[in-house]
Amino acid sequence: MANVHARYYRELPNVELVGVAEIIKERGLEFARRWNIPESNVFTDYREMIDKLSLDAVSVTTPHRLHAEPAIYALKHGVHVLVEKPMASTGAEALEMYRAAVSSGRVLEVGFQNRFEAQIMAAKRIVASGLLGEFYYGETLADGKRRRGIPTTPTFYTREMAGGGVVLNNGTSLAL
Repeated sequence: MANVHARYYRELPNVELVGVAEIIKERGLEFARRWNIPESNVFTDYREMIDKLSLDAVSVTTPHRLHAEPAIYALKHGVHVLVEKPMASTGAEALEMYRAAVSSGRVLEVGFQNRFEAQIMAAKRIVASGLLGEFYYGETLADGKRRRGIPTTPTFYTREMAGGGVVLNNGTSLAL
């Protein structure tokens, strides 16, 4: 997901990618080369990156169960945060993240990008208009991304790494 974020950040005129934190140094270096980030700005600890670089915002694209800690750290250090969905693995973590955002005055955005897709926004307007009457039940088909194959990384399917796995990942995508 970090590469997806980087690709879209590159399309924005006022955004510069300046650092990467990746616990596997070689992967961090590869990411940095791909996105023209100085090698000196590759860190294996997100805290060091946040402490050493002057950052406006960070994307947290870690496995689900690891979202809360770096997001809270960044917020408490004055950095805006875009965190991949699901926001956290537990309600307590999500509440702590929310409180860190409120107390810091920084933005905490959860990557529910489907909410901004034209067809989702149109469906929401139709439901809100009352055209369909009282809306009490709905179904959706997942966008197909997870149906095209089982993710091959243990961060998605092992209990100790997934932090909710596919249920939290896809289930949070479906709400209007």
